[in-house]
Amino acid sequence: MTQKCCYDRVIDKEASAENLKKIRQGKGLSVKKVQYLLGRKSNCSIYKWDNAHPFPETRNLANLVMLYNVRFSDALVFVEGDLG
Repeated sequence: MTQKCCYDRVIDKEASAENLKKIRQGKGLSVKKVQYLLGRKSNCSIYKWDNAHPFPETRNLANLVMLYNVRFSDALVFVEGDLG
């Protein structure tokens, strides 16, 4: 029996973005409120993150999970696969 390695899973960006959006909405946070709390000049990036176009960079993702008070493992959706 072959054991799976953590490298056998990758982040499903679309599903993770949808999950982050649901978490945001579940916390009762509007896009405008997240923009304010993160100190961003525009809410365009939050709307884009909600749709994974583009998916938030690591620093922004870390800020979101801290703001939403969730773990990375609860915010991200992983699928079997590789990056190649």
